[in-house]
Amino acid sequence: MAKVECWGELRRSCDGQTAWEDHPSNGFRLLEGAELEETLFGCAFDDQAGWRKLYPKAELAGKEKVGAREAYKIVLTPTAGKPMTRYFDAETFLPLAQVMTRTTSQGPVEVRAEFSDYREQDGVKAAFQIKEITPGQEVIIQIRESKNNVAIEDARFAKPAGK
Repeated sequence: MAKVECWGELRRSCDGQTAWEDHPSNGFRLLEGAELEETLFGCAFDDQAGWRKLYPKAELAGKEKVGAREAYKIVLTPTAGKPMTRYFDAETFLPLAQVMTRTTSQGPVEVRAEFSDYREQDGVKAAFQIKEITPGQEVIIQIRESKNNVAIEDARFAKPAGK
């Protein structure tokens, strides 16, 4: 796998009705069809706490190793779309990984996300590194700073003017 570095701001957002992304190397595009539906579904802010609303069916599918850690494998099935598999650390119960199929402009792609570098912030542990693996590509997201309960203007989620 070749290492390609891409610097710039990747913005992907939704306002509850529309979704778009502005990629530093691919430019701006409005999401449509299954990709739009999946993005709107994924924009739920209470994904972890409100999982029962999003995934009416959850099954424990045993234990597996994720790296060096033993993890519970949970298969979550939404009301529409394909199931997602999440792996929770058997000791800490923190999310270690998830595997899902995402619809893209090039067709369906399996995406594996691995979560690490957990830090406590305001009494809650959060992953400060996310490795997203797709066929032929690995993206590492390193969070430098995170703030809770910061006011965000609605305009931040709106499609940029003229696009």
